[in-house]
Amino acid sequence: MPESTPPTASLPVDILGRGPPLVLLHSFPLDRRMWKHQHSLADIVELFLPDIPGFGGADVPTAPISVEDVADSVARMLDVQNVRDPIVLGGLSMGGYVALAFARKYPERLRGLILADTRAEPDDEPTKVARTKTIALARQHGSAGVVRVMLQKLLGPTTLRTRPHVEAEIEAIGSSQKVAGVIAALEMSRERPDSTPGLADIAVPTLLIVGDEDEISPLACAQTMNAKIRLSELARIPGVGHMSAMEDPESFNRTVRAWLERLL
Repeated sequence: MPESTPPTASLPVDILGRGPPLVLLHSFPLDRRMWKHQHSLADIVELFLPDIPGFGGADVPTAPISVEDVADSVARMLDVQNVRDPIVLGGLSMGGYVALAFARKYPERLRGLILADTRAEPDDEPTKVARTKTIALARQHGSAGVVRVMLQKLLGPTTLRTRPHVEAEIEAIGSSQKVAGVIAALEMSRERPDSTPGLADIAVPTLLIVGDEDEISPLACAQTMNAKIRLSELARIPGVGHMSAMEDPESFNRTVRAWLERLL
């Protein structure tokens, strides 16, 4: 069973395995439970799976937060856990936004990056408007209403057609989230800065993963990062959408494991 840290100590985090540290940051609107299919990676790394503030067991922020604030909370979690060695930091979607902020603020703490189904660009105006509408939806219909609306975009058509268990899993985790946490994350994502100018400064090996059916952060977003991050490589997973780690965990894990074995 993973160890757990109470939210009063730092971000709540599951810790599995022994070895070089790998931290995985979850997507919106889920929590660290989305990574249960990645627990098998703990045979080659020490795996840290925290909840981002406002999700799962983490406290809801009492004031607006930024991706840099969440990066700071990840750094504090590492300090609490006495992690001194440079880490491999991975994030999917919203988790990727935070991972890029961490790379800007704490480059000396990084050994590698995994950026899955995410983007460096900020929200454009239509996306900001859409996030504002989703905030109103959350206030009116709760987290469950947000997840129901998002599912058709989160998952690729292959998953929606052939993997109904994934849809059910995402709906169960997402519907359990606190409304205030969902709203705080939507505001954070809407206001996040452009990470593109800092991509050239990333000096650690970086794995970019994208589902071939991802409409939220499509292949072009990964290609932009691949062109600007010097030590990056791009892996495409066929037949999955935005939630590649959950839609096809075997392919996702195989891709990550092969890359880690070369890196570590």
